[in-house]
Amino acid sequence: MASSPNREEYMQHKFTLGLVFASTLATAVSAENVHIAYGAYSSPTSTLVGQGIIPFIDEAERLSDGSLTFELLSGGAVVGTQTSLSGMRDGLVDGALISSINYPSELPQQNIASNLAPGIAADTRAVAAATTEMSVLKCPRCREELEKWNIKYLGGYGVSSYSLLCSEPVSKLDDLQGLRVRATGNFGTLATALGMVPVNMTITETYEALQRGQVDCTLGSPGWLTTFSMGDVANNVLLMGMGTAFAGPLLNVSLDKWDVLDDAQKDALKRAAAHGTISSAAAYEAADDVVLANAEASGYTVVEAGPDIRAVLDQFSADTRDAVVAQAEERGLPDAAETVDTFLELLDKWKAIVSEAGDDNEAISERLYNDVLVKID
Repeated sequence: MASSPNREEYMQHKFTLGLVFASTLATAVSAENVHIAYGAYSSPTSTLVGQGIIPFIDEAERLSDGSLTFELLSGGAVVGTQTSLSGMRDGLVDGALISSINYPSELPQQNIASNLAPGIAADTRAVAAATTEMSVLKCPRCREELEKWNIKYLGGYGVSSYSLLCSEPVSKLDDLQGLRVRATGNFGTLATALGMVPVNMTITETYEALQRGQVDCTLGSPGWLTTFSMGDVANNVLLMGMGTAFAGPLLNVSLDKWDVLDDAQKDALKRAAAHGTISSAAAYEAADDVVLANAEASGYTVVEAGPDIRAVLDQFSADTRDAVVAQAEERGLPDAAETVDTFLELLDKWKAIVSEAGDDNEAISERLYNDVLVKID
């Protein structure tokens, strides 16, 4: 009976050890099996989902030996173009397709470089890799901006060079005057330079707008004729070879999820993100090639921009850098010139890498992982 104090101390110590063990076990279990609900506003047949998000998911599950599992909530089932950002913040989804150009006020730093898009001509794979490196490593304010919304950026996206997809044939600059065109973000300035009237709407609203005559054209990739069925309502294509929208993050997870992952799971997501980023970009290029090769059989009219339109495009491209910097500075955004020039340097870097790699998308993915994503904390 005299041993009571020592026994009480022993029992308390044992109880404390039990709590520590239980807590450690719970953490281990949460790290071993993590489920991620992934939202996307586009359908599984769209390029960004079918060739970007789904390959990312499949690769992450494979590389993690199944300790990472995903549920794809596509087609706007849970979050749409205008609700993806808040959905990540509020925990409605654990990952989401987010197009920063739809959030100019919420993601102003992210959109500085993205506003260069209308004046850029480059392979989509180089654009996607450059915007990923920019957001992950070279733009601290971009990262901080997204982290406030509970987002860990893993991969961006690029869209192949834009064309005009119109309900009626167009071929000359005079044909474009006064036409209403779906043009988001800074693409509105390109539309205005061409004499068109820009209309800001999401990609998911565009088919119906063309069908009802609310717009006459949309700026977009030729591949959209099939991936978004635009060929049903806008089968006249004016090839411009300039303007490649890029944004993101296409691939991400919430910080809540990232913080419970172990190192192996994080690495699986990084490698999967490199794969998904380049996969979606390559798919855009391939989709354009297929559509254009089969244009006549599909009933599409395709014409190249003539000298009158090309002169406007060339001048617009030459003016883009200074215009974007001035726009950002007017909005009071810091280091705008440095941000723009850093992106353009990264784009030149990735143009060279892509040119050397040619069709070897696996080599480009591996380079994106080694140069960029492996460095994420």
